[in-house]
Amino acid sequence: MQVQTTNTVDYTTATKDTTQTNKAETTSNVKFDMSKPFDIDSFTFEDYKAINYDDLEEWIKSSKLPNEKDVLAKTNILASMTIMTDDDTFNKVLFDKTNESYNQTGKSLFLSVFVPLADMRSGGRLVQEEHSRLTDPAVEESFKNDPNNWSTSLTGGRRTASYFFEIDSMLSDMKKFPDFYNNLDTEYKKLMGDVRDTYQAFDEIIAEYTKRKNEANATLDAYTRNTKQNPVSEKI
Repeated sequence: MQVQTTNTVDYTTATKDTTQTNKAETTSNVKFDMSKPFDIDSFTFEDYKAINYDDLEEWIKSSKLPNEKDVLAKTNILASMTIMTDDDTFNKVLFDKTNESYNQTGKSLFLSVFVPLADMRSGGRLVQEEHSRLTDPAVEESFKNDPNNWSTSLTGGRRTASYFFEIDSMLSDMKKFPDFYNNLDTEYKKLMGDVRDTYQAFDEIIAEYTKRKNEANATLDAYTRNTKQNPVSEKI
């Protein structure tokens, strides 16, 4: 990373797009002019992948935005979407869906998507713990001060790992969630609340991911066919 006197950050990042049959790595140079106020609407999926979140946070705070708290919360969520799994196509779907939800409702998909998944991964304990946290100030304070709480682990915090979950695991959990929910007892279902938004979100995410993967595979297949060299026939 190279910070110039104009407060422009120059990032050189390696991005990997991996499939079962092909691995490709490309390098791109991305520059951000941090001397001007941060514009959240201009930041793309690729921008979030390229910039270090500590620098992004510093940029936002130095911009003195009137809605700084909301911008920090939104950028934290969006940045975490770029490393949610080891599959960039899936991460881009999560990013787009989260951004779309923010623009349409002012809310992220966090509560309807990632909290239910975290609860299933915890064996059904999360909602009960969350209920205690929201009703007991002492539990809430302990939760906020715990760097290993589920909220920090799912939104990224200062995590430096390249991704949180493997794509196969994430897809499997989304598909298994209805069975998990149906097997819960009535009292627990009351704590969890209405899961229709969760079902809809999972269905939309899986459908969009499948669509983009199929399109990418079709494009790759067409490119391979068009660039395949024909055998050279020699004249006798």
